[in-house]
Amino acid sequence: MKDSYTNVDDVDVGPGTRSFVSPTGTRYFIESYDDTKPPATYHLAPRPTLQALFDGKCTGTLTRRALESGNRNGVKISSASFQAYKKRNEDRVFIHEFGEGLLFGVFDGHGGDALSEHASRTLPPLLASALLEALANVSGDHPDLESENSASDTSLHRVAAVEATLVTTFQQFDATLLKNVLDVISSKPSEEWTKEEAVKMMELHKDVVRKAITGTTALVGFLASNRRDLWVASLGDCEALVGKDIERKNQHFEALNELHNCKNPAELERIKNEHPDEKSLVSPQGRVLRALAVTRALGDMMFKVDPEISHRILKYSAPCFVSSQTISEWCTVHKTPPYISSTPSVRHYFVDAGDVFVLASDGLRDSLQAQVKDVTVSKQERAELFTVLAHVGEESPNLRNGLDQSFSHWQEKIGHGFLKDKEEQNVAKRVIENVLFGVDDRKMARELTMEFAQSTAMPHLQDDISVIVVNVVR
Repeated sequence: MKDSYTNVDDVDVGPGTRSFVSPTGTRYFIESYDDTKPPATYHLAPRPTLQALFDGKCTGTLTRRALESGNRNGVKISSASFQAYKKRNEDRVFIHEFGEGLLFGVFDGHGGDALSEHASRTLPPLLASALLEALANVSGDHPDLESENSASDTSLHRVAAVEATLVTTFQQFDATLLKNVLDVISSKPSEEWTKEEAVKMMELHKDVVRKAITGTTALVGFLASNRRDLWVASLGDCEALVGKDIERKNQHFEALNELHNCKNPAELERIKNEHPDEKSLVSPQGRVLRALAVTRALGDMMFKVDPEISHRILKYSAPCFVSSQTISEWCTVHKTPPYISSTPSVRHYFVDAGDVFVLASDGLRDSLQAQVKDVTVSKQERAELFTVLAHVGEESPNLRNGLDQSFSHWQEKIGHGFLKDKEEQNVAKRVIENVLFGVDDRKMARELTMEFAQSTAMPHLQDDISVIVVNVVR
């Protein structure tokens, strides 16, 4: 495939590789070019080369089985995380199987990856330990729950115990992050700190401080070992979606959590009610205190403590993703922290064999929306596309063979066809590939070398994308 352009950008993106900008403003990844005679001729790298580059930016776990016991089928689960065109991936994913079931989740960090990395390693075992204790107490109080076939197995006692445990563990985890920093700076009142002292202290205790100053959303699923009960705990704007009876006429698709961001009217109302005497809580651009798009998250200590502490001490933790001027202005306007909540919303969902669950960071949703012009993609539409792509990837040869026909309307909307399946693949990774570029080599090249093409309204910057797929085996 050859194209002739004269607008050249010699940006190194790897050994022997460059990129170029077309007249329409799209930067393409190239294998080679000849500029000895104008116009220069550019060669789009072959698909295997592009695939190798994509594979190097997309980590994850191959599809594997979990929760299998005797003759009972378990689930198939896979994960993938694609690093955007930037130095570090701030997303993290985890899969953690333990005695009571399967924990899995997505963390989407902001301001750095210190907390998303820390949370992905430490929060899953904390949740598992707390759930083991809580469910043991429930079984002790209600012996009928010990029977696998008991109608009380999903009783209100069990559901309430798990919900309370998830909420409490999230809150305690976040409180510990903040306490560790407050202990470091408790030697004297915040107003007595000099800039030099603050800079030195933030650097001396950088490891502890960065885990609290940076933030992360959290989306955690807990699938009980009976494969009938799923709880979804959410902070922020990652999204959990389900597809039910995908191969049947009575298909059902839905989102399992609300998005905690400034586009959610319920969240805006909650913030207003919690701070009734304050104004300018959310900016016209949709930012809490003019700085943060999400309304619930782990970390983000500057939004949860006295603004004087942030102004005199915490802002000197480098790099700080909130401007010094913005933090200074908080001191005169905002007096009633916290402004970002660490309390997750939790939903219990009854699971059926054949259900397909997709948990994804907001990068997947935003990437899809950026390709659909002038129409907002609904939650149900996202659930349909993402879960059917995941189902096709793992379970259904018949549906897979009819993929192009079944999704012709989606191919028209996003402008590319979908990749056919491979055996023994990472299904979560294939979902990312099909949403971003599918069979379109030029789109694939663009994802590897540039930000999203700018719209007339505002640029859509490329974001990290993380996905977990859970197929409940029939």
